[in-house]
Amino acid sequence: MPTWQTQTCLEPLSTNTGRKHLTRVDVKHGKPAQSDFKLNQKTKDVALLDCEIKSGYRHQIRAHLYALGLGILGDPLYRPSQNFIPPQHVPRMALHAYQITFVHPGNKKAVTYTAETPAIFYELLKSLSPKDWDTVA
Repeated sequence: MPTWQTQTCLEPLSTNTGRKHLTRVDVKHGKPAQSDFKLNQKTKDVALLDCEIKSGYRHQIRAHLYALGLGILGDPLYRPSQNFIPPQHVPRMALHAYQITFVHPGNKKAVTYTAETPAIFYELLKSLSPKDWDTVA
């Protein structure tokens, strides 16, 4: 469980390491990466985080959270053992791209797409710790 309201992870990352093509923190050979996390809502056992990445490596959010000792519900690869919740309680990995901005390859203009956080995420979090759900101010 995060003990912070905001956290910036600047750990350098190496991609495609190991047999499962993982991304890992690699201080010696990794490339610069930045993930900014903000605690949105929490319970005693789980939290809803917002994340903005400043670089865009494969599995970056997952690898940086793992480096911080946290995991994403339903993530089969990057889950610290102390944060394990049995997979039958999580219908999918609880990772969602709320917004993405990129330069359109045709007209070379920035485009932004947004998709609201699925209601199932909030329902799942409340079902895991229904008595102590709290919104972080």
